[in-house]
Amino acid sequence: MGRNATRLQIIFFSILITGYVILQYSWVQSLQRKKWEQFRTNISMAMTTATQQLRGLPLQAKESDSIIKNTMQQSFSARELGKVPFEYQVVMANQQLTSRHFLQLQREPTANHTFVHMLDEKDGLQPVADRLTITIPNARSIVLQGMNWVIAAAVTLTLLLVTILGFAWHWGHRQQQLFNARKSKAIEDMITQIRMPLHTIATAADNMQHAVQSADPHTLKDQQTVIQKESNKINDLIRRIFGRFDS
Repeated sequence: MGRNATRLQIIFFSILITGYVILQYSWVQSLQRKKWEQFRTNISMAMTTATQQLRGLPLQAKESDSIIKNTMQQSFSARELGKVPFEYQVVMANQQLTSRHFLQLQREPTANHTFVHMLDEKDGLQPVADRLTITIPNARSIVLQGMNWVIAAAVTLTLLLVTILGFAWHWGHRQQQLFNARKSKAIEDMITQIRMPLHTIATAADNMQHAVQSADPHTLKDQQTVIQKESNKINDLIRRIFGRFDS
């Protein structure tokens, strides 16, 4: 019975901890998705702002590269994105300007993320061809940098829960062990204390048998008194021992 109860407790705590971990994981995943979607929205809006400022820029000019980078960084800062590393490609009015590492990042689409902003028709340009493309290396890592404390807090809470549940189970298991030890000792004490009255009763029973055979009523009455006395001792002893468990 004790082993079955322990197994049920272990199963219960395991299910409880597993459910809590799943909830924590789902919560963190939800926060990550929201943060990623917000990041994409901010990047898109920053690109929209930047292209409005870059309209009519002669892409063949030497200072065009620095102008594009500064404009993009200012747009990122305006959207509270900070200094986001990026490489770009601008196609505008049949001109094209590509940053140094843009094509290299394009070959690693898994680790990097590309954003494309098509220019509208108000510029009198070709909307299909004219576009601003930026690639951000390790974009998801950048987005999740601020979530380290969230993950750390979730892990800490999980460990705290495991510790509390483990302590509660250990305490309950220890109390059960103490109760079982107390019960075993009480039974041993009862057997030890009952042994003497039982021996006395057995002896008195033998004496009564001899008294019956010898027709000695005085001895028979004395042995009956002894048996009654020892029986009362046994009853008192049993009441005291079971009284311990009632208290």
